[in-house]
Amino acid sequence: MKALLKSFIDVFKGNETVDHQLKYKFVFVACIFVHLILVIIFAALGIFRMSFFNICSAAGYILCWKWVNKQVYEPAYFYTCVEITAHTILAAVTVGWECGFSMYILAFVPVTLYMQFNMEKSLELRRTYFNGIYQAAAFVMCRVFTLIVEPFEQIPEEAVVIFYLFNSICAFAMITLFSIMFMLEIRSTHIVMQLKNEALNKMASVDTLTGLLNRRSMMSRFHAAVEAGDNFSVIMCDIDNFKKINDTYGHDCGDVVLTEISSAISGCLREKDSVSRWGGEEILIMINDAVASEAALIAERIRKKVEHRDIKFGDRIINCTITIGVADLSQGGSIEHTITIADERLYRGKTGGKNQVVSED
Repeated sequence: MKALLKSFIDVFKGNETVDHQLKYKFVFVACIFVHLILVIIFAALGIFRMSFFNICSAAGYILCWKWVNKQVYEPAYFYTCVEITAHTILAAVTVGWECGFSMYILAFVPVTLYMQFNMEKSLELRRTYFNGIYQAAAFVMCRVFTLIVEPFEQIPEEAVVIFYLFNSICAFAMITLFSIMFMLEIRSTHIVMQLKNEALNKMASVDTLTGLLNRRSMMSRFHAAVEAGDNFSVIMCDIDNFKKINDTYGHDCGDVVLTEISSAISGCLREKDSVSRWGGEEILIMINDAVASEAALIAERIRKKVEHRDIKFGDRIINCTITIGVADLSQGGSIEHTITIADERLYRGKTGGKNQVVSED
């Protein structure tokens, strides 16, 4: 019980999500509490059959507790609906409509619907409609019956007031507390959806092997920079003899090499720069606020870092080099032409001996 109370407190503080078990147990704790108080009040008035009925009702919720611990929710749900209706009708015809027991039916319309929320097959419209019609019919029939038939027990006016105040407080407390829980659950669901959407967006924008941006995301960065009027340089990198690595050691080794070199390149860049896997073993970098000569210095730093990096694959140490072409937007005039210039300079570096940076024609 202490752990359950802590869970309730954490929920209302927003530190814990609302699950089915906690939701149902909160209902049962509230119902047991109300019934035990009513046992005392009815016993004090000498209406022992109602005291006995409330004891049986509380015992029923204890049985429901065991069902919920086994994640069996359907019997617990139907017991709650039937018990509240039966208790309301019996109490109203016993001590009178003016005691306010009918408010439990009104209060438990949203509560019983909330008990179904997110439960398997719970959002079937037929059950929702049936629940509302059932509760409304019970409420109307109870009222009509109490208009026709005098209460079975005559109780003092003070007792009527006590019953009315107690039942009003309980009913409004139920609605308020469950509204808060429902709001917290919706908020929690919204946060989960946001996190999932962020994860999906990240998956859609990132190359799964290297963790670098993919081509589509990189183009978005380029277009955003152009629209903002920013100057930038493009660095096109290509791993030397990558096909030979794949043919000699296998594609798993090639994946390791590509991942390691991507990591080395990322470590040489500033936070405002962007790096992507452009295709195959080509890596494209955007250096913000830099002309080609400035970007060439960063490219040379990248080249040296890759050249001196030992890449482990099994019991082998593999050393690789990269060839780099550099161009800036002022040289190309457009994104596509700038990338083409960088690619042409990369090709010239490849044909000129590889493992070098080319930033000029």
